[in-house]
Amino acid sequence: MSFVPSPHNTRAHLLVMSLAVCAVLFLVPACDCDYGEVRRNAELTLNPSSVVFPLTTVGETSQQTIEFSNKDQVSLEITKIELSKESNAAFTLKSDIPLPLTLEGGEKKTLEVSFAPTSGGGASGELHIYTTASNADNEGRVVLKLRTLLNAPEPVFSCGKALDFGSVEIGKKKTLTCTLKNRGTSLWGITELQFSEGGQQEFFVDATFPIVIQPNAEGATIQVSYSPIDAGKDDVLLKFITKEDGKSNEDEAPVLSLKGKAASATIEVQPEALIFPFTSKGKQTTKSITALSRGEIPLEITGMLIEPGSSPNFSVKQGTTFPISIPVGGSASLPIEYKGGATNLEQGIVTIASNDPDNPKVQVRLFAVADGCDLVVSPRKLTFPTRKTVTVILTNQGNRACTLKRIALEPTSSKDYKMIPGSWPVISLAPNTSLEFFVEYRPSDNNND
Repeated sequence: MSFVPSPHNTRAHLLVMSLAVCAVLFLVPACDCDYGEVRRNAELTLNPSSVVFPLTTVGETSQQTIEFSNKDQVSLEITKIELSKESNAAFTLKSDIPLPLTLEGGEKKTLEVSFAPTSGGGASGELHIYTTASNADNEGRVVLKLRTLLNAPEPVFSCGKALDFGSVEIGKKKTLTCTLKNRGTSLWGITELQFSEGGQQEFFVDATFPIVIQPNAEGATIQVSYSPIDAGKDDVLLKFITKEDGKSNEDEAPVLSLKGKAASATIEVQPEALIFPFTSKGKQTTKSITALSRGEIPLEITGMLIEPGSSPNFSVKQGTTFPISIPVGGSASLPIEYKGGATNLEQGIVTIASNDPDNPKVQVRLFAVADGCDLVVSPRKLTFPTRKTVTVILTNQGNRACTLKRIALEPTSSKDYKMIPGSWPVISLAPNTSLEFFVEYRPSDNNND
């Protein structure tokens, strides 16, 4: 069947055909067709993934073989192999691989890198392989890290990182030793020592230079002395300097910390305030301040002074001599006297001088009470040569009443003694009044009390 379009239905015919084509394309079923594998870049594998050269001394050469391979099914391109510009000059590359190179899938190649040190110490570098491999970096490189074991001394101090002298008296000296050891692979040469600021005034080192310590040898022992010149702590650094060919390792020099403290005395006084009871006119009361030695060296009490403005009735007990030396952990009594008779509260301050550098002068407040009971017993001692009765008088010489709660012989007293009356109620004894009682002695046969 044929179809001849007329000039009048051309547009309609085209529309119909277009629709037909669209229908045909829409109705075509999905096709499971093989258009071939999409190409991707292969990965470059390095073995080892990083290179560590063994310890190599000056004049020797170490070599390491590097294998690179393509484990994928598609090829990759290598355009250039070189050591980085930052690599140590002691590294050299040896390779007879023609470049550029197409490394087919499953193919391997090897090259060598050598290390020949010209001086001690470690070295590092990088091997750059420029490639189309999928694991290349943004600059188109696969990078292999190179480094060497350090050929250098490894200083060790037998005394640890710090030499601690503890407390030392000013003007005296303490000496400690420290052994310098070398656990490295090259000798450790010390040409001089350097103290941090102020260290040379109180620390001293007995050593002869240069000090040369071979690797893993017995080591060298130095003597360090400490003699403080003033109070306080001392903490300095001691650097072990190596100078070679005009160069110094000052910034990287091994450092030993030195610590010490000037030993000092420390005073503690008890009580902080000394309170005297009421003391009648014409009488004298003595009380003591206790000074305790709490420091690291003996405490020296060098003097005591009743401060101006204090009551004139306070005084340091006559006959007290200075200095008073108190051993560490010990104590001493510092007596103060007070002459009574005041009608008002009396006050004062005593200053105690010592060799405590932190508290060379400590003060204690003094108080004397102006009111109170002052009970006096007369006689103070009873003597009975034979059978006898003795009168005892209690007098309140104070300006306040005395409360007498109990008057009795001690329970341990001999039965030959008897107090008359035998018991007493609580008694209030007014100022300037007295109370009498008796003590009788009746010895039994063959009894000598």
